[in-house]
Amino acid sequence: MAARLKTSVARTRQDEESRKELLAGISHDLRSPLTSIRAYVEGLLDGVAKTPEARQRYLLTIKAKAEDIDRMVSQLFLFSKLDMAEYPMEPRTLRLDEFCHGFGRGDSGRIPKERPRGHSGAHLSSHGHRGPGRCCAGC
Repeated sequence: MAARLKTSVARTRQDEESRKELLAGISHDLRSPLTSIRAYVEGLLDGVAKTPEARQRYLLTIKAKAEDIDRMVSQLFLFSKLDMAEYPMEPRTLRLDEFCHGFGRGDSGRIPKERPRGHSGAHLSSHGHRGPGRCCAGC
């Protein structure tokens, strides 16, 4: 009993330390684009960007950094919902080879849709060779 309690306390401390590290990382990741936004806004206010093209570049950079922050906040919200077990989970079997193949196509981390019943999993590439590709609406 004492050993299980000790293990539980150690796990709780480790979880708390992980949360602190996560918060520190999130703070840093949010601060970087905020610093850029502040610098570009100050540059606009100070007249550093003198041409319309330069002002447009500054504004596009500000927009991109704001979108970065939005993505991070969305991910943070998702993580907090997962942590509180409020995110609807639908566990399902997936083929590891199909999941990993996505990393080469740029859609990494995206879980492939389940195959329609009776789908063989065989695909034809654009060159007619069998291999991963998109052969039907279910792929």
